[in-house]
Amino acid sequence: MTETYQAKKPAAPPEVLLFDLGNILVRLNFADCFWPGRTLELGELPYAERWAGSRAVYAYETGQMASLDEFFQAARSEMGFSVTLEEFGPLFQQIIGDLFPETAPLLSALQAAYPLMLLSNTNQEHWIYCRDVLNLKGFFQEEFLSFQMGLMKPDPRIFQRALARIRHDPENIWYFDDREENVLAAQKHGICAFRSWGGQTLVRQLRELGLIE
Repeated sequence: MTETYQAKKPAAPPEVLLFDLGNILVRLNFADCFWPGRTLELGELPYAERWAGSRAVYAYETGQMASLDEFFQAARSEMGFSVTLEEFGPLFQQIIGDLFPETAPLLSALQAAYPLMLLSNTNQEHWIYCRDVLNLKGFFQEEFLSFQMGLMKPDPRIFQRALARIRHDPENIWYFDDREENVLAAQKHGICAFRSWGGQTLVRQLRELGLIE
């Protein structure tokens, strides 16, 4: 991933840096582990598309389900999981991979110069793991998380609510996300948004933008 949707460096420096979580700061793994040993039949949706379009996933990541057990039952009914509840929990956690090696040093360096904030589609279990196990706690002045806000990107309302809390002009907020639809939605709200990827791609991009040496 090297393409950006904000090709030119903005004239003014940022007042806030806003980051997505998955594939920007943390590697994500595929969800096809919930269908072990099963081969897709002709015409069936790929597992990643099932997951991305799942009503159960949307409900869980917008805080509408109270427990992982409830989510498992709804997701298995909708998507036809072949794993048990006991197997599901560890597999679900494994969707979150490791931090990119560059993430912690990069955030530490940026934190000294800019307010850092997070805007992510995620659920409580995954965020707790990222915060406490992957040690992302303490880097961000504000966290805008879908399970807390009841909305998911690219819904325009999540950007509206984030902007209302950030209280900076949108053009002075620089936002980095790996998904085109989220970048375009942010840009519609005047946010200076870039499509990116974690690790060396993000480091190179931030260097080209003059945010790091």
